[in-house]
Amino acid sequence: MDSNATLAPLSGFTQHLGIKIVEWREGFARLSLTLRPELLNTSDSAHGGVLATLVDQACSRAGSYRQAPALPRRVLTLSLNINYSGRAAIGEVYAEGHYRGGGNKVFFADACIVDANGDEIAFGSGTMRYRS
Repeated sequence: MDSNATLAPLSGFTQHLGIKIVEWREGFARLSLTLRPELLNTSDSAHGGVLATLVDQACSRAGSYRQAPALPRRVLTLSLNINYSGRAAIGEVYAEGHYRGGGNKVFFADACIVDANGDEIAFGSGTMRYRS
């Protein structure tokens, strides 16, 4: 685990889902989430809203890193696009977010979610606005 990851503040909702920051650096974030029964849909696969939240968090983190990770830039999501390309059930999933560019107020990022075997289950992109 990246030592900076442990310093990153997480929102109550993110903590409630169980999302963890595995690695966090300039332009990149790697998050993990253990899928539990309550995070599955009626087809016993990861709920789309959970995966969308994971993409949103990975994109946001990819653009909000600072040298003092305990004080990241605050980010608001302006738009989020997600595509579901596979299925995942109980177990660990990982999201990698990459900063793609932007300016002083708005930036663009994308993210991909894979299961423990490395199989892609979702990918997406976001347009984010710095709040502070």
